[in-house]
Amino acid sequence: ERFSASRCERCPEGTIADLPGELRSSELCEECGILHGTSLYPGAASYEDCVCELGYYHPCEAGDCRTDAYTKAGMRAQASSFCLACPPGMECLGGLEAVDEDSLERRHQQPLVPEGF
Repeated sequence: ERFSASRCERCPEGTIADLPGELRSSELCEECGILHGTSLYPGAASYEDCVCELGYYHPCEAGDCRTDAYTKAGMRAQASSFCLACPPGMECLGGLEAVDEDSLERRHQQPLVPEGF
């Protein structure tokens, strides 16, 4: 999607810019490049902000759940396998969660057992 050359407009949710704000070198917004993926919010400018959408999750373990090392090439290489459908009987909220309540570190939200089970 193309936005004004002033680059003051944010890319819509589901896409990312090449760089934040006035540092943008292009007025184009691009998708994260992963099947069933989206960006966390409008104005995202990093592959770190690419997550699985509601109903999907990224299978990972401990330190492998962090998003701070994602690159365009890395995301494209995993395009069809990054986000998996939620297992039957589980709840997948997509997005990110805090590693623990005292940390600012985020990781991909993992499948949850629905309340009442």
